Amino acid sequence: MKKKGLLGILAVLMVFALALTGCGQQGEQNAGATGSESQNGTTAVDDGKNEGEVTAEPEETDVVEGDNRKPEMRDGYYVYEVLGEEFLCETNVWDYIDEDTGTFDFRAMRQDLGLFGDYNISNRTLRGPGLKAGSPSEVYYDIVTFENEERIKAILSEERLYRIKYSPSSYVGCEYVNKSDSRYGFTFDLIILTTYGAEQLKKGFDTLPLGDHLLDYYNEQNMTYELP
Repeated sequence: MKKKGLLGILAVLMVFALALTGCGQQGEQNAGATGSESQNGTTAVDDGKNEGEVTAEPEETDVVEGDNRKPEMRDGYYVYEVLGEEFLCETNVWDYIDEDTGTFDFRAMRQDLGLFGDYNISNRTLRGPGLKAGSPSEVYYDIVTFENEERIKAILSEERLYRIKYSPSSYVGCEYVNKSDSRYGFTFDLIILTTYGAEQLKKGFDTLPLGDHLLDYYNEQNMTYELP
């Protein structure tokens, strides 16, 4: 009887031992499966090579075109654009424009440039810029040359009358009128060209009012810029 009891106990112990051995093998298989998933990349953990790297999406960049209402400053000049060409002015024309009343203070612009009266260089005189009433107005710069610097008694030897105007076939609306006299109308482009021409001729009379700009619209025979 004792032997049978011992055999029964040994049998039970062997069953437990076999059960424990099976659990251990199953655990090893599960560990191996987890390792395989990591190698396949499905649940892989970063190995440290890409640590600290951040993938950023490209940002959209706004393309800003030239805006005459907020002119760019370049080397101390205000940059405007007329008919696809850049004009660098010392003057901020917006200082003379009143959007509420739709006026351009042409008189104040001339005064601030020192061109309200005759502007003299040696025996030559600039009379202008001046205006011919219209909508838009015609702008002119009258340069006269005397035989000597005594202008009162001197004989006029040459006169060059430059004009900026819109061609007769143009149908443009005037955005502004002269503050002191509404008979004179201005487009914004004409304000820029008028101011630029005054600045250039003040530096010297041996150049065209608009320099090398808008030569395609300049008629040398009658010294006139005809804007489209």
